[in-house]
Amino acid sequence: MITLAASTIKRDCFENDYKVCHMPGSGFCGFHVLSHCFVGIQLLYADIIEDCINVFTRFLELFRLRTNYATHKDSTVTFNDYLDFMQEAMLQVNEVRMIDDDAWCEDGHLAAISLLYDIMIFSYSTQTSQWSVFNESGRRGYICLLNFVGHFDVLTGVNGPPILPVAAHTHCVTRDAFYASDDVWQRLQRNY
Repeated sequence: MITLAASTIKRDCFENDYKVCHMPGSGFCGFHVLSHCFVGIQLLYADIIEDCINVFTRFLELFRLRTNYATHKDSTVTFNDYLDFMQEAMLQVNEVRMIDDDAWCEDGHLAAISLLYDIMIFSYSTQTSQWSVFNESGRRGYICLLNFVGHFDVLTGVNGPPILPVAAHTHCVTRDAFYASDDVWQRLQRNY
């Protein structure tokens, strides 16, 4: 059983307060936060990873351009190499061992999930004190994350849902940029 630290309050650059829901520092904190936001517990990170892989399979350019694994490795790596790499990383996390930081949740994964479920994912950076957003045209809601260097936590509202940031830097990732119908996205979705 994973025990999380008590909630704290974080104030953003617009003077809005958020409650911080702390995630474990397993190396998969980004996948933990997404699982927590979708189902209320962080333990379904493997489902989130599988969702990302399903999107990357359909939109390989998202994997190639927005993951460290694809951009740091030479051009000879294949998507199957990435699948094997992530399977090994999941085993390491399950055994409470350190993982390679190329297995961490990053821009490509946040973009994949935001597109797949047509949500906006807002991330507040403690390093730059700025918000960024994935899929700013998302029609099915939003989630807010807190990003420290190398770590993610969930931001919730102090008294209700989290406050929607009034401005954010965009990652220029929307469903309009990908040639797929709503039916294609629907078929890729999991029923959380």
